[in-house]
Amino acid sequence: LMNREAACAAGAVPHLIALLGALGSGGGADRGVPETAASEGGRGYSNSADAAGAYEGSHRDPLSEGVAAGAGSEREAPAPSRHELEAAQRFLATRPPLSQAALSLLVRITADSAENRAAMLREGGVPLLLLALNSTGANAEEHAAAMEAVAAVCELDSGRNAVHECGGVRTIADSLLVAEDPRLRVAAATAVSNLSFDEHTLFKIHESGGLLVMVNLLADENKELCRIAAVAIGNLALNGACLEAALEFGVIPSLLALLEPTSSPPLLNASLHALERLSIGPKFGSFVVDAAGVDRLAGLGDLAETLGREAIERWLNVILRVSDSSQNDDATWQRFVEAGGIPLLLRMLSSSMDSIRSRAATSLQPLLASEEMRQQLVQAQGLPVLISHFLSSDSPTQLMVLPCLATLSQYANVCIELVGFGSLQTVIHTYAQSENIDQQLNAMEVIRNCARDAAFKRMIVGLFPGPRFLELLFSHSLEIQNVTADTLSLLLDDEENIGPLDQLGALVALMSLMSSTDPTLQQHACTAVSKMASHPACRDSIVRDRSIPKTLVSLLTAENPIFVQRTALRLAEVLTSVEEFCVPPKVLHVLPLFASILKTDELELRSAALDSLVNISCKGDRDTLIGMREAGCLVPLLMLLEEGEAAHDTQLERVLLILSRAASERGNKHALGEMGLVEALCAFLKSLPHDHPAKETVLSVLAPLASLLPKPL
Repeated sequence: LMNREAACAAGAVPHLIALLGALGSGGGADRGVPETAASEGGRGYSNSADAAGAYEGSHRDPLSEGVAAGAGSEREAPAPSRHELEAAQRFLATRPPLSQAALSLLVRITADSAENRAAMLREGGVPLLLLALNSTGANAEEHAAAMEAVAAVCELDSGRNAVHECGGVRTIADSLLVAEDPRLRVAAATAVSNLSFDEHTLFKIHESGGLLVMVNLLADENKELCRIAAVAIGNLALNGACLEAALEFGVIPSLLALLEPTSSPPLLNASLHALERLSIGPKFGSFVVDAAGVDRLAGLGDLAETLGREAIERWLNVILRVSDSSQNDDATWQRFVEAGGIPLLLRMLSSSMDSIRSRAATSLQPLLASEEMRQQLVQAQGLPVLISHFLSSDSPTQLMVLPCLATLSQYANVCIELVGFGSLQTVIHTYAQSENIDQQLNAMEVIRNCARDAAFKRMIVGLFPGPRFLELLFSHSLEIQNVTADTLSLLLDDEENIGPLDQLGALVALMSLMSSTDPTLQQHACTAVSKMASHPACRDSIVRDRSIPKTLVSLLTAENPIFVQRTALRLAEVLTSVEEFCVPPKVLHVLPLFASILKTDELELRSAALDSLVNISCKGDRDTLIGMREAGCLVPLLMLLEEGEAAHDTQLERVLLILSRAASERGNKHALGEMGLVEALCAFLKSLPHDHPAKETVLSVLAPLASLLPKPL
């Protein structure tokens, strides 16, 4: 070795290549070289450049000229002609002492160091080096040494380019196909594996049969050969045609078989690398599940922390892609779940690496879209794992787990776990107050689901900063507005929460949302307002707030949905219970709206309007009663009486009471007389049974109208 290093330092490489070129050109004829061999060479190699050029022009593999679709780009080269190469090989076969010594020395020098290989490449010696692979005068050991030198050359980008341009891919692949010597097999496999790092050689390797051989080598007893083959397959999978072919050759079961706890870390890493590259195929999940690969992957869990970050990332990617790919097919996904896929994903959350925990949590999110998957996740004891990592992890991991908790929190037992572990406090204090829309939405989903449980309603109000609730009601996100309004409505089911939320201004804020253009948000707001309006704790704030009467006017219009009008009427009933509101000018704004509502077919709306008119007629002054007539309230009341509808429901007493109060005002009395109220009352009175309790009420209405009674009566 020291002598070779000294020789190379003195410039042996160019001299050696020149010697081989001279031998190939017939320069040794005076020493007994056959003329036929020299003449058949076709041209003389006066120097190494000529030798390389002649070989490059003559040894182009015909298969590389026409590449199948999907193989990627290939370098162009002259048309193939092998007669010069064959002549040179026959010549070298006739001169074993000198030619074999020269080739052997070139091989040994090339294998010695990267510097020697670089020098050999500069002198164009790759074509001559490839001749050593086909030398008939060399023994198995020399062939293996030559292949090792070629494999070493293929470690360099320039070496791979030179081998490819000289058509050497086919030569190496052919050697691999027929190799029986163990050393030669390893060397040939290494050469192919090194060549696979050049994207231009990928389809050529497959086309030459190298891919199939590599797949077969995965089952070899020599684990080093398995590792080399796995590396090559991982690179070959970057080519679409190679990837499809590898799957057809049954590469997945062979790679999975290598995922044994007893396998060396380099072999595991190479196998995972190949699986990761193959996982971009659409049917990858099906191949893995069919080959019982989930168990194989799960078996590496105990070794994950010792494999190194790169191998762990690959292991994770493979599992995630099996999961993602399996979801495209229900049958495959079911087998993935049955094989323990969900516990495997949950196990990743226990990793000490933040990136793995985050990605594992991300992979769990799409699984929760299905009711069945959510139940299976809970059955797999996934909830304590999720909560544990939510509380103990850093913020990025928490952000990944939060959507999972938001989805799972729809189960009552999940909410109990969330509260019990203290996760709800973290959700409220950290993420509900975040400025990030997604975080706010997920946090509010958790809070809303917990608010469905009566045991947690007061706790949530106590934990949640009130002003933040109101801010979320006016979020730029309609989803957040809806979730927040619905959450408030749920919290208001507990009467103890009404007072504290009212003090924060929740009622007025919710009333403003009743005018929203989104029906769902309107519904949530109306439901919450109705709960607050009927509670004594809110009456003072309803009466005190000067904006509510104006809001009522806009809400009581016929353009609004019935549920909005219904809620507004409940607020009106509260307002009209206060004398201040029942006198002009405040009351005059709503009286026309009540008149319109009395004409509708909606019984519930009419009933609510009558309640308010009873309050107004009893608490209002003379101007109020006049306002009722001018607003048109008396006409629909009379119509209700004439049509007999009032006699058959609970509206009768209220209609009569309002008419009685209205008739106490002189102007109203004459107006009602002109409208035929007296005749209507008399007819109604005669229609009632003798002992009907309404008779006394009708007579009380007729009393102030005595002067208008017809003489026959």
